[in-house]
Amino acid sequence: MNKEQKIQELSNKIEKSRAEIDELKKELEELQDKPYEINYPIGYKLMWYLDDCASVTSYQYYNTAVDRVFYESGLLFDTKEEAEQFKREQALIKKIKCWAKEQQGDWQPNWNDVNEIKYHISFANNRLSIWPWYTNNLLTKLPCFKSQEIAQACIDEFGDEILEVFC
Repeated sequence: MNKEQKIQELSNKIEKSRAEIDELKKELEELQDKPYEINYPIGYKLMWYLDDCASVTSYQYYNTAVDRVFYESGLLFDTKEEAEQFKREQALIKKIKCWAKEQQGDWQPNWNDVNEIKYHISFANNRLSIWPWYTNNLLTKLPCFKSQEIAQACIDEFGDEILEVFC
């Protein structure tokens, strides 16, 4: 093999390696820091939402900018049943939060205080129970409570409805 052939062979290898590196860089970029993006329904679709009177109403989705904003807010539903379930959940959450505020006043949990016990209602073994917690706000739909007695009173007051709506 002469010198020119060797140069050509090495140049080809370098070019092939560059192409492979570019492909690997592209794959790496796709995996790094890519935020999740919602996939919107395409074209016309019958959906459901809660209107301004909190009635479950049909909605003609056409994939317009307004439709996409409405969809990404989480207030458009594929079925009437999903919209009705959302309405029940939101009504119960609001009722429990108002009740908790009446029971607890302006108390707010201090998540930095490892000595302050906060109480959460959880569902395990087909029943509601109370869990003490010290730090780290659990991402629950229901509020936390400043005492076990208030948490138990919440279960006594709303337990059947909690089980019906959320479990």
